Amino acid sequence: MVPLLNGRPIFSIDPDSGWIVLEQSVDYESQKSYTFNATATDRHRVRPQSTMTMITVTVTDVNDNNPMFSSPSYSFDLSENTTLGHLVINLGNEVNDSDSGVNKAFTFHLYPPIDPAFRIESATGRLLLNQTLSRKTKPNHVVDVYAEDMGNPPLRGNATVYITVLEINKFVPQISIP
Repeated sequence: MVPLLNGRPIFSIDPDSGWIVLEQSVDYESQKSYTFNATATDRHRVRPQSTMTMITVTVTDVNDNNPMFSSPSYSFDLSENTTLGHLVINLGNEVNDSDSGVNKAFTFHLYPPIDPAFRIESATGRLLLNQTLSRKTKPNHVVDVYAEDMGNPPLRGNATVYITVLEINKFVPQISIP
């Protein structure tokens, strides 16, 4: 008996050749293998002989899922005196891919135009401050990022990081007494 999906057989067996034929699409992420019994019977008219065997069909993963960020955008406030190398967000903790193996492994990149105030570690997804921030020069930053899996062909997932620069008081208060 071959396995069923939605009431229809997933496989059929050609009665003449014995070839196993895929009748429906299968998905590795849903089920990694199928096991069923097959019976072969000869065509002897008086006393037909038969034998049964167990067949296992293993599904191979293909790169059919894009990396997905947990949110399409992230927002942060950073003060002007934030230290260089400060971790803005670890995007490696924010993305997932339902595939397996190399199809599930990914690297992180910045979309052009690249804001030089930030850099991303390709292997980890850590978005770091790369330059001193100035609210007066640039009060807002938009950093478009993508995670690209290592499948063939590679697939991408996108997110945007919004950073608002908070001004710090650079002047010591002066008290004047008349």
